[in-house]
Amino acid sequence: MNLSTQYRGDRLAITVEGHITSIKEVSQINDILSATNDYQAFELNILDAFVMPSALIGQLVTLTNKYNKSITIIPQHNELKELLEDLNLHEVFDIR
Repeated sequence: MNLSTQYRGDRLAITVEGHITSIKEVSQINDILSATNDYQAFELNILDAFVMPSALIGQLVTLTNKYNKSITIIPQHNELKELLEDLNLHEVFDIR
């Protein structure tokens, strides 16, 4: 998995290439999210993965509900988009 970040004004865009398969990879994403307290909005571009670990979903829900962060998830695979919608996460995140 490769991560890249891009700052766009008040929004931090994180691009994930490859599959998110291990706790270490989830921790890498969480570290980026936790280290950027100045940002109220995040955009998570997921290029290759068609699933998302529950640990990452839980962290994103916490950021939204507890810390009032705005999170946009942009999955490139319809399988992941459908999974997020089936879990009713389109009510929590902006899924595009």
